[in-house]
Amino acid sequence: MTAPHMLMKLWEFPPEDFPAWCDLVGSPEVHTHADYLTLIAAVQADQERQGRTVLRVRLTVQEMLLRLAESGLTNTADNRALIVARTGTP
Repeated sequence: MTAPHMLMKLWEFPPEDFPAWCDLVGSPEVHTHADYLTLIAAVQADQERQGRTVLRVRLTVQEMLLRLAESGLTNTADNRALIVARTGTP
């Protein structure tokens, strides 16, 4: 089993959710879903080079919003990360 500090989870949402994701995060640093996937692939490669295990958590934006609401959390980057961390393996 991977030690918790050696595990990173990244959120991957469907391409059709990109406009909703942009609304969710405010002002994203990427302009397309493909750019987002490229960004998280780079993060994943960097983390794996450092010896961490990286899992991609697949949630739609609607699922993320539902999980935030069910957890009584507001929509912040930290809270979205918390939801991703709590989500099981893809």
